[in-house]
Formats: sequence, structure tokens, C-alpha cells
Amino acid sequence: MDASQRIFVLASPGHFRDSLVAILRTIPCVSIDRLNPFALENQILPEGPAPTVLVFDQGGTGTAGINVLESIREEW
Repeated sequence: MDASQRIFVLASPGHFRDSLVAILRTIPCVSIDRLNPFALENQILPEGPAPTVLVFDQGGTGTAGINVLESIREEW
């Protein structure tokens, strides 16, 4: 992946998300955005290009996560 590649991690804050982000940071030349579905609901998504990869933890996010996914789909 080149430097323009983005990974969004859509998961509730906590050990699972932090561990996943730590693993993903070992991949060279990517940027990682941690998205908290409860904070993003009804808010604007991060600026920049669309993510290349979206990692989504549905079990930990519930309907808030689904709403953010719909916003991502509409935005990009």
C-alpha cells in the first residue's frame, strides 16, 4: 500500500480496538483513523479520501455503527 491508503477502524473504544490499531500500525505507509461510532453518529466524517479498508466491529457498536456505515456509504 502506498502512503495514500487509509484504514478506518469503526469500533467502540477499548482494548479490542486499541489492539487492532496496534497491529495495523505495523503495516508501512498507511494512515489509520479510529472511529468511535457513538461520537460520530449524526456528525461529519473525517476529511480526506475515502478509506481503502474499513474494519467494522458490529457486535460492539450496535445501531450506532450501522448509522455510521450508512453515512460512509453516502459520503463516498
